[in-house]
Amino acid sequence: MADISSEDSRLDGKVVAIEGWLAECSSLNCSIYASRDDAEKVAAYRELPDDEWMAAFDRGLAIGGGDDAFEMRAMFMGLSKVTVVGEVNATWKAPPDESGTSFACFDRCDDIRPHSITLIL
Repeated sequence: MADISSEDSRLDGKVVAIEGWLAECSSLNCSIYASRDDAEKVAAYRELPDDEWMAAFDRGLAIGGGDDAFEMRAMFMGLSKVTVVGEVNATWKAPPDESGTSFACFDRCDDIRPHSITLIL
């Protein structure tokens, strides 16, 4: 997953399939994680101290807003193992400019611009 989210990723703009664990997928947040443990920590962020879930959050990939079909499927797949197919967007994490200004994304950032999601049984 690190190759996909790095800002110099050679995968930028390519369509990939990523297998991992979905935390929760809502209008403001949707991410996929390499481990179920990380997905569970992020899904429980309201009940946990920041130092218990933020490191896990940083290891995930943000899934941007998809079409209605993607959104409806993903909404019911929280804490499930899934495959997400989508376009890699490594460019939104641009480093700070010469003044130190950098871009931050708070709602549905898009390391991956989703095309589809499939539950892995």
